[in-house]
Amino acid sequence: MRIANQAIVYGTSVALNRGGILLSTPLLVAWFGLVDFGIYSLTLVASQLLANLLSLNGSIAVMREGAEDVQKGSYLFRRFSILTILLGSVVTAFVWPFDNSSFHWLGYAFLLGATEGLQQLLLNWLRCRNRQFSYLFFSVVRTTGILLSIFLVSKYHGNLETLFFAQLMWCAALFAGFTLIDGLVSKNIDSKSVAIRGVLAYALPMIPHAAAQWVINGSDRLIIKSMVGEEALGIYSLAYSFAMVVMLVNSGLALTLPQQIIQNYDQWSLGSIRGKTMKAYTAVVVVLVLGVLIALEIDHRTIQWLPAGTGDVPLIVGLVSAGLYLQGIYYLYGNFYFYHRKTSKLAVQTVIAAIANILLTIVFVQWLGIVGAAIATFLTYAGYLAMLISGLKNIEPRLKRMLKADLKLVPFSVAGLFLLGLFHGLLWQ
Repeated sequence: MRIANQAIVYGTSVALNRGGILLSTPLLVAWFGLVDFGIYSLTLVASQLLANLLSLNGSIAVMREGAEDVQKGSYLFRRFSILTILLGSVVTAFVWPFDNSSFHWLGYAFLLGATEGLQQLLLNWLRCRNRQFSYLFFSVVRTTGILLSIFLVSKYHGNLETLFFAQLMWCAALFAGFTLIDGLVSKNIDSKSVAIRGVLAYALPMIPHAAAQWVINGSDRLIIKSMVGEEALGIYSLAYSFAMVVMLVNSGLALTLPQQIIQNYDQWSLGSIRGKTMKAYTAVVVVLVLGVLIALEIDHRTIQWLPAGTGDVPLIVGLVSAGLYLQGIYYLYGNFYFYHRKTSKLAVQTVIAAIANILLTIVFVQWLGIVGAAIATFLTYAGYLAMLISGLKNIEPRLKRMLKADLKLVPFSVAGLFLLGLFHGLLWQ
């Protein structure tokens, strides 16, 4: 029950963040125009990528060590916060004089990247102490402030640089305020020194790991656009967005499982808790995807909100949902690598999966169009999970005899999701 509650809270936080992004999109386009919106989006994407670099991915170290020993987490949170501020300031001071970009978006990308890195440190510091409601409150306040800044800058006829500055000040003030309050609340937590070089050995490999995951999740759109066209990209993106309902559950797992496994490792490695989690996760995913397909079927027969030519949407939803379901299982077993600090192996597997995804997508899109991209997504996640589990047998040999029982539902669940999409797709032909 505790795991479910945490997953719901963290999933809600992710939903609020993504909901805020979706809500801000039409506002930005309407108030600033398409060109400025493109620059704004580029700046945010760049800041997200720079956050891990400017913080040296210290949030991973805070989570790993802090979940096991809160005093180590306290030390690492403070040290990496200082390092992020120093590194972000030095790099920005070097870039800014040479920044001739529109609205100084490049310089602001570094500044916003540093503040994003600081917020990731704080959020993982909250997570490793199971303070999920503080995490949720932070997400609500952050999203509200960003939307409010867009409204105020537009109302008073500010430009995009004014918006960058306003959001930078808001994010910096938010980090400072929460850090001050958290320091008062946790003032009795002592620090225990940790060798920074040691934690960097497993924190830094997670940077290429995260970049490779971005390739797996996003490269298919670029390939579809170049090979099939923008109309096909729109249909595929629409179907993919429906399948993303599974990602709400996955995001909750991704934010809940690391500290749970680290803090209760024997129970997770030897007990039945994995099997129970797998059954609950499978049931939730199947129900959500079935609900999405039923909603699509109702729309198809009544309102017809979806435009013509979207007959492949249900099949793509089924295939992508099956792939994202396997991604959720990856979160369950991938955290054993995290516990044993074997992130370099995890990074290598993710890079291999990313390369395979690009090749498979090119081949299958050439052959089957946008349905081929969905097949490539599913095959990538299936191969990725197989690599992960194969490597896990050497890292935690005790899991060998339990994997068959753990995964016995997976083939039936994957087949069920695929068939649900296929049958709905055939009805639309």
